[in-house]
Amino acid sequence: MNNNETVGMIEKAIANAPDWLMEDINKIEKKANGNMRISYVIHQLYNNYDFSIKHVLGMKEQSDWSLVCRQRLNIIDNNIDLIQAILEKKKRNKQTAK
Repeated sequence: MNNNETVGMIEKAIANAPDWLMEDINKIEKKANGNMRISYVIHQLYNNYDFSIKHVLGMKEQSDWSLVCRQRLNIIDNNIDLIQAILEKKKRNKQTAK
């Protein structure tokens, strides 16, 4: 596999990333004023979906919130390289825009 094929696959993976993941990364970026590292983003994603008081309060409104969180944490764990590629693309886009 050559470099062009790899870049193409990464672009397709980013284009097909879950909407909730892209929204969460954008929210984290706004909170961090755009100065983000992969470890910070992963930490924030875990804080959003790890078991906490949000689960207890969310269970009253939505009984499947725990299942959704578990699925999202699994996606985060299995796609750290995708999250890193998303962050690198955002960084390149910012540098290009300047």
